[in-house]
Amino acid sequence: MHDSRRTSAAVTGLLTLALAISSACGPSVELRSTQLRPTGERVLRVGVAPLENLSGNPSAGPAVTSAIINELRRRNVFQVVELDTNAPGAGERWTASKLGKGASVDAVLVGVVTSYNYDRMSGRGGSTLSPAISVDLRLVLSKSADVVWAAGVDAKLQRLFSSDGMPLEQLAQSVGERVAEALLSLGAQG
Repeated sequence: MHDSRRTSAAVTGLLTLALAISSACGPSVELRSTQLRPTGERVLRVGVAPLENLSGNPSAGPAVTSAIINELRRRNVFQVVELDTNAPGAGERWTASKLGKGASVDAVLVGVVTSYNYDRMSGRGGSTLSPAISVDLRLVLSKSADVVWAAGVDAKLQRLFSSDGMPLEQLAQSVGERVAEALLSLGAQG
């Protein structure tokens, strides 16, 4: 009986350690300054404009835009329309509103990718590269050009041990998941 308690305690300890390691090695996606404004308008159709890319990495805008679109469609809260535009000023609320009216959507998601790279992390075992993404987003109503939701998203890989890095595209998918979660409540307004 004494041995079974030790075995049980050892198993519990190992499971706790495994959980701590796995949670410390996953992506961390934080929403900064999320802002929701209740409106009388129901948001059913959302246009997603290509995100402006200020990161210096040419694949940043398309990768994050695609991840957000895929996750919004997967969750099936909105009817999602891809807006195929590289119009100057698309991120400005009046331009976004005009794009939304032209696409017959209730709101347009616009934004900018400010960081999409690998940060060098130093530790006891040397240095490693860790993916990091930062995005600023706004949801603009097509009829009024009101910004009903705005957020900054910072994503990075948390890890305890040096290992091969997570691809930026996989971290972008985590960003898409977090954005879709935050936008769920807008689909329920009305």
